[in-house]
Amino acid sequence: MTPEVVPTLIEILKNKDSLVSNAAAEALGSIGPAAKDAISLLAEARNDTKRRRQVWLRPAATEALARIDPRTAAEQETKY
Repeated sequence: MTPEVVPTLIEILKNKDSLVSNAAAEALGSIGPAAKDAISLLAEARNDTKRRRQVWLRPAATEALARIDPRTAAEQETKY
């Protein structure tokens, strides 16, 4: 997957369907550091424990953050 799809994947990540948003998080993670624009939304998804859909999305968001920017992912994890 190429970095050009990052804006589209960010929009898909906002989808309320957990399977769809989970797939977007996984795809963003596979892009790696070039998907840095998704960091804040992935962090929000990982840390949101109130919505039921997060059961599926949180692990995918955590993995994506680690692949995109391991240092930021570790720093954010210690906050929660």
